[in-house]
Amino acid sequence: IGPGKGVFSAVMHRINPNINIEWLIFDMDKSLEKPIDGSGAYPANLFSAYYGMIENPKYHINKKFDLIIMTEVMEHFVNNPIPTIKKIANMLKEDGRLYLSTPNWGHLSIYDDYKEIPDYTTRETYKENYVGHTFQYYENELKDILEQCGLVIEKYSLSDSRNHNLIARRRME
Repeated sequence: IGPGKGVFSAVMHRINPNINIEWLIFDMDKSLEKPIDGSGAYPANLFSAYYGMIENPKYHINKKFDLIIMTEVMEHFVNNPIPTIKKIANMLKEDGRLYLSTPNWGHLSIYDDYKEIPDYTTRETYKENYVGHTFQYYENELKDILEQCGLVIEKYSLSDSRNHNLIARRRME
C-alpha cells in the first residue's frame, strides 16, 4: 500500500521473480484496477496496481493477501485509522501478515489523540483536510489500534531513526 516509486518492489522481484506483487496506489480520482502504464512507476509493467483511496469506506479490494506492506503511509491518513486498518486486516489471508512502519517523532499540533481524527465523510472534505503527515503515533497508540482491528503484533522494534517497525498477523478466532 503506497508503493512510492516501487524500489522495494523492484528489489523483492529481483530476489524472487515468482513473487506476485500488487500495488495499491493512492489516487483520489480513480478507483479502477488497471495495470501500471509506465508513466513514472518503477519498474513499469512488472506489477498490477489498484488505484483508489483506501480510507474511503466504499473502496474495497475483494482479494486476500499473504502479506501487506505499508511503509510510511499511516501517518498520512486524514481520517480515523480504525476503519482503514480493519479493512486492511480483512484483506489478509487467515495466516497473513501486515508489515507496517511509521514515524515515532511525536504528535503534530493537529490532534492530541488519534481518537480526535474525524471519520471519512466525503472526497471533497478529504482533499480539504489533507496536510501530509496528519498524525504520528506512539507505540501504545499503534498497539491499541491494531488490537481493535483484530491484529496481533508478532514483532516490534523502534529504528535508530525513530520509526516504528512491526509485523502483525490476523488474530485467530
